[in-house]
Amino acid sequence: MANLLKYGQENSEITILEGILYSDIYEPLFETAIEQFGEEIYAYYYEIPFEETLIRHSTKPNRFDFGEEHMRKMVEGQGLS
Repeated sequence: MANLLKYGQENSEITILEGILYSDIYEPLFETAIEQFGEEIYAYYYEIPFEETLIRHSTKPNRFDFGEEHMRKMVEGQGLS
């Protein structure tokens, strides 16, 4: 992902890094982003109910790769439930 940030900075006026990025796991990536972009960073957090997450997941191409049970374990493992 750090390479994607670098690519975005070099090739675009705006770079968007999107995903489920838990701070305890991705802190080094966030530090890299701050080093690259300085104060030109905006972070947004969407608090979406788990049920809505399931609905959105059902529309994705990888919806059969993992399902509700796996997603619940991920949420519980991060203390987000």
